[in-house]
Amino acid sequence: MIRKALIFPFLITGILILGTITKAQNLMPNEIIKTNFKTITKFQKQGWSNQLYQQPDLPRLVKKYTNDNNSWLYIYNTNHTYDYNNNLIYSLETNVPDNTNSIKDSLIYNSQGKLTQKITNAWQDDTWVNFQRSNITYNSNGYKTLELIESYNVDTWDTTFFEEMNFENNQISQYYSFMGLMGMKIEVQIDFIYDGSNVLQEMNFSTTDFETGELVYFQKLTDLTFESYTGNYEEDKIETAEINMWNNEWVYFGRFETAYDDLGGYERLYEIYDGSAYENFQLETETYDEYLNLVESKIEIWENNSWIMDTGEKNTLEYENNNLVQRIIQTWNMDSNSYIDMNMEEYEDFLITSNSTLFNQEANFKFQVFPNPAIENVYVIFEKITLSKMRIELFDNLGRSQLKKTFSTKTNSFELDLKSLKKGSYLLKITTPFSTQTKKLIISK
Repeated sequence: MIRKALIFPFLITGILILGTITKAQNLMPNEIIKTNFKTITKFQKQGWSNQLYQQPDLPRLVKKYTNDNNSWLYIYNTNHTYDYNNNLIYSLETNVPDNTNSIKDSLIYNSQGKLTQKITNAWQDDTWVNFQRSNITYNSNGYKTLELIESYNVDTWDTTFFEEMNFENNQISQYYSFMGLMGMKIEVQIDFIYDGSNVLQEMNFSTTDFETGELVYFQKLTDLTFESYTGNYEEDKIETAEINMWNNEWVYFGRFETAYDDLGGYERLYEIYDGSAYENFQLETETYDEYLNLVESKIEIWENNSWIMDTGEKNTLEYENNNLVQRIIQTWNMDSNSYIDMNMEEYEDFLITSNSTLFNQEANFKFQVFPNPAIENVYVIFEKITLSKMRIELFDNLGRSQLKKTFSTKTNSFELDLKSLKKGSYLLKITTPFSTQTKKLIISK
């Protein structure tokens, strides 16, 4: 049995509906704007959020279940194998109960630990056959510049997804192209506009006009402020923005404001402007647990002076000795007005593989801080391993938290800005899903 791959379902679901925007360009009454805006923000939340749930980075056996008439049906086993840098290099999915092969993935990384190639094969007629492949390239700064995903069809490879990043002057252009339902080509482009000081000023969104086949504007974010800003579009956290919609010219629509927590979660409130005052429109929330795993993601809309659930996903996570052993995935059902079970994953004991010491490496990781004493900046460097999903905190000598930062991407080093801190003795604390390590840091100014 071959399991069909769901390639970027968040893009396909969101942007197919976005085609109605261009057909309504000459109308655009307020209700159409509201309806399309709901779809747009769902796409934004799912399509360019970098905090989607990640599998635990361990060589484990994963048992997968699906909800079948309110009972769990055991359907797949997946074996994961990782290299010594904690990169997934091979996974094999087998069907239950006959233990036949289903899907296998082979992955290759560059020297910086970034994925460059993934090849997926499907089991058919007692042999492995081509199914899907992807290739990714990066520039000298480590930014992804090109991603191509192809699916095998009889004897040729057909492009199913294409992403290109262009870095020119003070502008970044992110372009997507993929095949939607009924073979329809869908395009999306996001332009990041920076000033001369490399501060992001605007984000312009364009998508396909299904009547002309051309890219047309549909939304622009301006007057951006940031909860944290590094100049890296992948890591910057936008706190507030003004929203403009395209109707043969830019029309002011409203604004959003985001409150972030210490674990990387957030609550984002969208408000629309009726010409005289702002009113609630939409609320997005993402919540993470202490191990930086996604617990709940939801979108609510404002109706009859209260928040009504629109869409949502909920993960119920169970741990043993700080190890994730079970995840139950639920989605919001509008008919029952409640969460319903969809899938369950169970994570068994570590497999005996060539890298069976991986857990001990992560649980007992070592790091150095340089320089120490530090003045304005300090570098944190991990020894012999690349870590992901970590939380960093810096405490003063009274135990008060003075700096907090989270990472959800693999890294073997990072830099902390200490300019806002007073001189003195501090404790640097790093928490991963497997352990916590601390080190004394002196700031001298």
